[in-house]
Amino acid sequence: MSYLFTGWSGVYANELTDPDPWEPMNRKIFQFNEGMDRYLLKPVAEGYVSTVPEPLRGLVSSFYGTSFAPADGVNLMLQGEPSRGLKQLARFLINCTLGMVCLVDVADSFGIEADSTSLGTTLGKWGVGDGPYLMVPLLGPHTLRDAAAIYPSNRMWPVTYVEGWERRAVLQTGLAVEKRASLLKAEELIIGDKYSFIRDAYLQSRRFDITGERVEDDF
Repeated sequence: MSYLFTGWSGVYANELTDPDPWEPMNRKIFQFNEGMDRYLLKPVAEGYVSTVPEPLRGLVSSFYGTSFAPADGVNLMLQGEPSRGLKQLARFLINCTLGMVCLVDVADSFGIEADSTSLGTTLGKWGVGDGPYLMVPLLGPHTLRDAAAIYPSNRMWPVTYVEGWERRAVLQTGLAVEKRASLLKAEELIIGDKYSFIRDAYLQSRRFDITGERVEDDF
């Protein structure tokens, strides 16, 4: 398992020669996810966009964006960015007190913009390497490191602590629909083999998040 760690430099010193050694398995999971998306999630997302007015969708987007601000703040501080982290915590408090229970992004008008990150990025900056690419059922593309961060990341999301599993289920379903709706137009950019396109775009995006290094793509 030595490929999981690259020392504490935060640089991909031992980057995998083949980032997708589990491709046969990943492609099967990808096909399963595609089926779930084609017959369930995408139609629901399209219905959401076509029936819910854009201003209301904006409120939903603002709510979910703000709900991740505490985790963003904590992770930014763990990444050695205390000023940026405190701004995200302030953004959460402002929006949840002045912004109609996080439905309106009041903090943005104060110049406190969203500054998203993740626990996977924190681990990457601490020197934990990507590990193999992994397609997670229902959740999509991840690296092994990012997949290992799914559960603790979920515990950092305030919605996890909402009382009543029914309420939590509604909020979690709403997030899935909102995220899928935001990707509808992005599908037009996919060319060639969809699996490879998504994998390469994801890995390049994650590398930039952690190292700031842009990679020239082939598509």
